[in-house]
Amino acid sequence: MTSVFAGNAPPSEGCLLTDIEGRITSVSPDALALFDRPAGDVIGRFIADFVPREQLSRLGDAYRALIETGRSVRCTLALAGQTAGASGTTARFFLIQDTGGRPRAISITFAPSPSAADGDPAVEPDPPPLPGSAGSGAEALVQALMETRALGLSVTDPDGMLLRVNALAAEIMGIDTGIGSSIGSDEWTVAGADGTPLDPAQYPAAIALREGRAVTGQEIRIQRPDGEWRWLSVNSAPVDHPDYGVIIAYTDVTESKESEARLKATFESISDLVFSLDREGRYGVLEGGAGSLFLDGKVASDFAGSLRSEGTGDDPVHQDALDRAFAGEHVVYEWRFDRFDPPRWVQTSLSPMNDASGEINHVVGVTRDVTDRVSLEEARLEMQRRSVEAQKAESLAVLAGGVAHDFNNLLSGVMLNAELARRDVGPSDRARELLDDIVAAAERATELSRQMLAYSGRGAIHRSRVQPNEILRALRSALAPSLAPGQSLDLALADRLPEVEGDQSQIWQAVYNVTSNALEATGENGRVRLSSSVVDFDPATTPLAGATDHLDAGRFVDIVVSDDGPGIDPEIRDRVFEPFFNGGFRGRGLGLSAAQGAMLAHGGAILHEPGPEGGTRFHLLVPLIEGVGPATAAQGEPAETPSVHRRTILFADDEHIVRRAGARLLQALDFDVIEAEDGERALELWEEHRDEIDLVILDVTMPRLGGREALARLRERAPGLRILLTSGYDAADVLGTPGPTPDGFIEKPFRLEHVRAQVEAAIA
Repeated sequence: MTSVFAGNAPPSEGCLLTDIEGRITSVSPDALALFDRPAGDVIGRFIADFVPREQLSRLGDAYRALIETGRSVRCTLALAGQTAGASGTTARFFLIQDTGGRPRAISITFAPSPSAADGDPAVEPDPPPLPGSAGSGAEALVQALMETRALGLSVTDPDGMLLRVNALAAEIMGIDTGIGSSIGSDEWTVAGADGTPLDPAQYPAAIALREGRAVTGQEIRIQRPDGEWRWLSVNSAPVDHPDYGVIIAYTDVTESKESEARLKATFESISDLVFSLDREGRYGVLEGGAGSLFLDGKVASDFAGSLRSEGTGDDPVHQDALDRAFAGEHVVYEWRFDRFDPPRWVQTSLSPMNDASGEINHVVGVTRDVTDRVSLEEARLEMQRRSVEAQKAESLAVLAGGVAHDFNNLLSGVMLNAELARRDVGPSDRARELLDDIVAAAERATELSRQMLAYSGRGAIHRSRVQPNEILRALRSALAPSLAPGQSLDLALADRLPEVEGDQSQIWQAVYNVTSNALEATGENGRVRLSSSVVDFDPATTPLAGATDHLDAGRFVDIVVSDDGPGIDPEIRDRVFEPFFNGGFRGRGLGLSAAQGAMLAHGGAILHEPGPEGGTRFHLLVPLIEGVGPATAAQGEPAETPSVHRRTILFADDEHIVRRAGARLLQALDFDVIEAEDGERALELWEEHRDEIDLVILDVTMPRLGGREALARLRERAPGLRILLTSGYDAADVLGTPGPTPDGFIEKPFRLEHVRAQVEAAIA
């Protein structure tokens, strides 16, 4: 017998199956080589056809002994296919029975034999059955265990030579049968669980054989003859019989070990924390990557057995989620982890885990840092909110501009008719006083219209060099007489504040509107301060409330109006610039709306924030512009021009009241007037009276054909014809549109002197 530690036991050379009569039914490739014939010449023939005549009796004896005793036997045979001088082959015969104990087939395995001399025993029985196998029932049980594919099994003799190896064990170890090999054979390489080569003396079977005790649950790695490594769980126990050594049970756990390794690698590559909790809230299994936020630099095993509350705190949201999970619900919730600065947002999912009885005694959870996603979602919602606010502001601006335009048309009729009527009554006439009131009310309405145009961003801007400090000083002087006895209006102006380019009257009006609201909000004993400075402003990082999407980072003059009033309720902080929104004393009417429109028209912004000690601070930002040109006079009344002789004017406006009032005004100025209700009619009348018409006045917005289109056609027909445009919109808004340039512009509502000046300048 070969020692249990031998490394050179002879390998098997294959096996074949025959029926009870000896007819070959299948043959392995290794065995086929012994016959030196193709499989077709072997299968279906009798085994006796390949044995020398002098050894046929030995073969017959082996068959008879096997069938009579049921025990395996062996003998030495020289197969006909072996080369001359070969030493022969050791053949082992095994009886295969059905479940009723009836012989069904014979298995023959072959291994090289050191000698084939006639003096060798002809037929030698294999070792007796395993202890306790006396009788067909016990032997059948042992046979069934060996044939099962649920477990790999092998049995050795006292020296560690394999006597029996079932099919699954042979498959696991990558060998044909293994019978006759030592458990310490070099047919396979064995390594421990840590990957280091294992000394044969430390094999589980070797320990069980040497020490006479069972070795259970030992995991090893073997490299099979084909080079593949497999993980095995091995149990080995000694057999209490002089003919046997140990019985070995193998379980191939390669797939589970590889799955475990993949899972471990996955856990180590992510920052999520996977855990289990029992009903007491104690952690069981924890797994997390080395960079896991929740492990805080520790390893997962440090937390096993600890209470959940020690890590996450006593926030009731956690206990509520656990209660729901233990009730059978799958729970996903998000919470803020305040242990970090700044706090982190975390998502935890909990799933119930049933034991064998169906009871829920544990939950499995996954915790993930979702701060970046929450931040992106908050940014998306903020961008969405700003977009909605911008769309709403744009819609309101369009509405305000349209209302202002139509309002100016109506005011033109009111104001012109009142002024013309006022010319026809004496100063002492009672009707003169009434007409004066009508004109004054119309002028107030005109101011309201201007504020609506300013809010819409379509107000007239007459740019020049503007010194903001001068505006603030003039504003304080203008408001000082109207202050309540306990009120104060202070100045804190920057020295040598740079000038800006803008419309002085619009900036003055914007600051006036904000300051008036501040004084009204603070009450009789309030304090308001006007200050100025130069700031570097970045809309991406500002905490101030208000529209900034249109701004780029840069340098601005910052005019600050601060007060000690009650402040702005956070719920309405985004609505204070809406027209006519009533939020206490903030934003009532068009004051703040017009101020915002003026700042937007200047490329700036108006923003607000709570004051450091209460109240509110409004910031009016006006951009600094490099290379501002010299101050220019604001557009106003044109210089007086000499009177001209009576001329004819073609006046086109779709509003009947405006057209009639305008015609009366021009007639009062000693002009003949031809009226047209739209651009198409104006072209027709010009063709009819082209030799009479000295000047054409076209309203910009008319049905059928607008003023700009009529201007372009008239320029083509009469390049030298003098043409004025008129509109309820701002001049810059109208004149900035591509197309032919008119010879002047008349803003609505019409004022007698302004119309006179523009008409006379154009005709002159």
